[in-house]
Amino acid sequence: MTVTSYKCNNWIPIEGTMKDKISAVLQEIAERYKDPNQVRSWMQKVPPIEVDGKKIERWSDETLASGFTSICLLMGELDRLYPDDGWDIIGHQYLEQIQIFVERQGIHNVSLYSGLAGILLGIYALSRNGTRYQGMLDSLASWYEEIVSHKLTLYRNEWQNGRLQMSQYDTISGLAGIGRITMLFLNRPGMNSIWEKTIELFQIMCGEKKRVVTQYLLGIFLRNVSFKKVKNYNIPKAILI
Repeated sequence: MTVTSYKCNNWIPIEGTMKDKISAVLQEIAERYKDPNQVRSWMQKVPPIEVDGKKIERWSDETLASGFTSICLLMGELDRLYPDDGWDIIGHQYLEQIQIFVERQGIHNVSLYSGLAGILLGIYALSRNGTRYQGMLDSLASWYEEIVSHKLTLYRNEWQNGRLQMSQYDTISGLAGIGRITMLFLNRPGMNSIWEKTIELFQIMCGEKKRVVTQYLLGIFLRNVSFKKVKNYNIPKAILI
């Protein structure tokens, strides 16, 4: 399978004093993240947020949404911009913290925001295009392939039976986010197979007709919704059959 790379012809690189100002701000922000333990200490003092009556902690070591994993992306980009400034070493300290967490508590899902897919992204960001951490990446990628292959079969069956939930295909915890990580490892036969099966499943989901009372809606499955209510979703007429 060929992955197409798109270039933005309208991108204008920043030069001059503006570039210097941006670099200074970036360096100031980055300085705050040099010590993983200090970052954790700061974040654990932040009060939890409440969503639908449920309290959610603002910090979790292993997550891309609110943990060390997301900071690995910053360290990886800083290492790319300033390869001689030691950001890869600081990034390694973050990976050590993630490894400690995983060894103690395990990984309980494969999602992008809070699971294995996000961790793979964080490691890859620090790997200098896959030339580092090859053993760790290979081990986790093999585990990822096994779990996601099973989930693809499960999700396909649930789609056919009308039970597929948004969390199973969205970016946060579903196939949209999981599939994006797969693209980083298309040189692996297992990942390539997952990518093709994911695209095939999305094509089925977006191309099949699902019954909504007496009308059909292309690519969108709404259960127990009258056609009058469907109109309120502002769906383009071209989608309605």
